[in-house]
Amino acid sequence: MTNTRSYTIQSFYDAYYDGIKDNPLYIIDYTTYRKIITEYFLYIRDRIIEEGIEFKLPCRLGTVYIVKHKPKNWNGKSLRVDFQATKEYGKTIYHLNEHSNGYKFRFFWSKKDVLLTNRSKYQLIATRTNKRHLAQIIKTNQRDYITV
Repeated sequence: MTNTRSYTIQSFYDAYYDGIKDNPLYIIDYTTYRKIITEYFLYIRDRIIEEGIEFKLPCRLGTVYIVKHKPKNWNGKSLRVDFQATKEYGKTIYHLNEHSNGYKFRFFWSKKDVLLTNRSKYQLIATRTNKRHLAQIIKTNQRDYITV
């Protein structure tokens, strides 16, 4: 794989194809590969969000899970702006997370015991769809997560 800002399913497929092009038994087309990868990523998402497990990444790349914490200070540095209410009332209004008793939730990638050089340079950014799915689970009080 080349040095890039983010990796896509196409770049995964290119690396897969380069690795198996000598063995025709494992060659599949891109659309089939994409379906397999998409289903697997959805499986991982459901395990992390809906079941609340810690998903251990292969090749000693760490663990991904969801954590919750209460902000130490209730100011602009620790709270997110509610842009709709701010526009409506003409002054800055923050989300107080009253539906979760003030807790904030986020995806967390534990890099403890990771075998990467410059591991602090890597980050996990969840997609908007996954963040919205997590918000839906939290608002309906279907699951509780690890407190940090």
